Amino acid sequence: TVPAMKQKIRGIIELVWSESTISNLEQRLTHANMNVIKDNNGRILFTGLWGNSFRVTPITVSTWFGPKEMIRPMIDSQGLPGNQSEGLGVSGVTFDVPFRSANMICDYYEQIFGCSVLRSQIDQNHVCHIQIG
Repeated sequence: TVPAMKQKIRGIIELVWSESTISNLEQRLTHANMNVIKDNNGRILFTGLWGNSFRVTPITVSTWFGPKEMIRPMIDSQGLPGNQSEGLGVSGVTFDVPFRSANMICDYYEQIFGCSVLRSQIDQNHVCHIQIG
């Protein structure tokens, strides 16, 4: 077998987490000697073991997060190993891309995948927002 390689995303992985259990996550990260930063909005920022940056946003139970339609597991599906997760899911990924490539990236996702895209500027840098799923 080929050994697994570390994969580092150039950007930030955005997670949503139950507001009632986010303090448990913060304690586990601190106990694992992770450098945890909590911003003014209650979000937790940290860098994982392989160098990936994460931003975890707490949401209330009444906040809907998930697909517009129910996803039904196959009847004979065994599911994934482990217990139910405290985390609710990945809400997005923010990629750092080469300078002056945002418009080309927007064009690609809009034309090839039919995605909704939003072009904007932050500090005179072009930004591309892509909504998939």
